[in-house]
Amino acid sequence: MLRDYAGGQLPGDAAGFARSATLWDAVRRHAGALDRVANNPDFVAAATPWPVNISWATIADRPSCYAGWETVLAYGSLSRPGLLAVNDRFTRVFAGQAAPGDVAALARTDNCAVAAVTAGDGAWLRDPFAGSRDFRLAETGAWWRIYVRTTP
Repeated sequence: MLRDYAGGQLPGDAAGFARSATLWDAVRRHAGALDRVANNPDFVAAATPWPVNISWATIADRPSCYAGWETVLAYGSLSRPGLLAVNDRFTRVFAGQAAPGDVAALARTDNCAVAAVTAGDGAWLRDPFAGSRDFRLAETGAWWRIYVRTTP
C-alpha cells in the first residue's frame, strides 16, 4: 500500500466501474435489500490499488455472497479450507469452468438470491447458470445477464 500511495495508483478501470451502474440498477430490480448477490469476485478489481470487487457494495447497496479472497481473509468467519472452497467455487463459476454442483451450491450453500454475469466473465460464453434448475434468467442487458434463484 505504501508503494501505491508513494508512487501513485496505476490507471484502473474507472470507465468499467462507472459503466457498471446499469448492471447494479438491474440487480436492485431483482434483489431485495437483504438478498445476497453473486458476481465475479474480480469484477472491476482494477478500479482500486487493491484487488477487491467494490461495485456491489458501493453501487448496488446489496450484500455479496462472496466479495473476493482479500475481503474474506480479513472478514470471513469460515475456516481456511472453507474459504478456499468458496473461493475456488466462485472462481470456477465466473470463469465459465463450473464443476457439477457449483451453481447449486451458490444457491443452496452460499445463499445467493441473484447472480450477475458480465461479458467480461468466462461464464458469458460458457454460462453455467443458463442450464441450472436453481436459477432462471430474469433480465439481459447489452453486456450483462441477471439470474434469480428459483429454489427456496
